[in-house]
Amino acid sequence: MKLKLVTAILVLSACWVKQNKQAVQLEWKINAEEPVFYMTNITEIDSTELVSNDVSDSIRKIGPETVDKYLLSKLTNKGDGIIDVIMITPPSDSVINKEDIELRQRLNKGVSLRGSVYAKGGIHSFWVENSKKNIIALFFELPKEPVKVGDSWELAMDYIGNDHNFACDHSYKTNKVTLSEVKQVNGENIAVIKYNLVEHVNGVFYQYSGSIIEYRLVMHVTYTATGEFSIDKGRWISYNGALHFDQTGDAIRKKMTRFALIRK
Repeated sequence: MKLKLVTAILVLSACWVKQNKQAVQLEWKINAEEPVFYMTNITEIDSTELVSNDVSDSIRKIGPETVDKYLLSKLTNKGDGIIDVIMITPPSDSVINKEDIELRQRLNKGVSLRGSVYAKGGIHSFWVENSKKNIIALFFELPKEPVKVGDSWELAMDYIGNDHNFACDHSYKTNKVTLSEVKQVNGENIAVIKYNLVEHVNGVFYQYSGSIIEYRLVMHVTYTATGEFSIDKGRWISYNGALHFDQTGDAIRKKMTRFALIRK
């Protein structure tokens, strides 16, 4: 009995080692006639306590303030390896009526995002404005090449964006998404994916109002998330992340945004 147990453990261990050393292709597998829907929760929590206004030397309170956004994400196979992504305000009832969703989509009613990704990785809709493209990248961009456990890749994402009035003195960035584990759940191969993104800039913002006013600003953004992606079915099983934005210096801002996908 003990010998059989030891043998079984060794076999399972060998399978686990082989499974975690083998490169896998993470790709969307969506039937052309059957779109995939996710309830998409984006919760913004602004916990800014004070914001300084150097022009009038006044101080006003902002936070804390919470804004919940519940959207319905629809992923459709458009052919040629392209997955169409649309985010729309969901109907008031909990039941997804596909005809109603398609009508709202055609009328552009409640649509907040349109874009697309490649089924085998990367952003297809390069023309989408940066803030929308960031959301597509965080939720739906996959690696372009097969990956094995421990491999990392980058997302097509830049969160901080300043115009010509900002002069940067120092900056750094980390853009790292990692396949941390491949496991089996009820016979299904699941990829566990970890997100670790950091953006940091330190500089001066110039405001022209009769005379030049200089604001010293430090902006720091971190994003961490864990997602479980079905290798066999080609879709998210679960996804939860949190983005922290901290701005210090002459203007203070502190905000956290939670991201979650729930399969419908």
